[in-house]
Amino acid sequence: MIPVIQGFLAALTVDGELADVAYEPSDNTWRWDLYKQRASDVRSLRAVAATASRHGRFRLDSNDSERVGQQMQYAKGIDPTLAVYAAYAYHDAQLGDRIREMSGYLKSDVGVTFFDLELLGRRLVGTSIDRSQMVVPFLPLLSQGWSLLRAHRVKLHPALDGIEQDMRNSLWTLFDERAIPKLERAITSKDVR
Repeated sequence: MIPVIQGFLAALTVDGELADVAYEPSDNTWRWDLYKQRASDVRSLRAVAATASRHGRFRLDSNDSERVGQQMQYAKGIDPTLAVYAAYAYHDAQLGDRIREMSGYLKSDVGVTFFDLELLGRRLVGTSIDRSQMVVPFLPLLSQGWSLLRAHRVKLHPALDGIEQDMRNSLWTLFDERAIPKLERAITSKDVR
């Protein structure tokens, strides 16, 4: 469930599993020139994310998590997936205020709020997810976010009950073919709780 973001192209790296998701500004947007200027910085941050994700879970060295999270946060307007990584780094450093702040900036900058940022920022505690939350997608992007759903009493769309059993082993949330009917029902459902 990779969200579509206006003005960005999503690049998926598949190596037996979904290894990486990255966004790049379309070359017909104002962000393109900024991306060209900062491309090496963005590539370096993506390499840090790849290294920190070697064991199927994103985790930075605790000594660097705040500093690297900050660098990723600053690059979120060029590659919004860096905001997801930054949120997990901030969550590990127990910096919930920074996650909430970053989520607000991301929404005002690129027009979306990622589920993971709202989840890690504790804005979804005790909620049932529907269109009124205005988060994309309607479930965690990184598979490690799934463990927080129960702890935060977050309820996904009823069509998704038991979908965790259809997840594949991957850093990014990735489902096998058994999940397709559940996802389709959740996407096409007209009910808003």
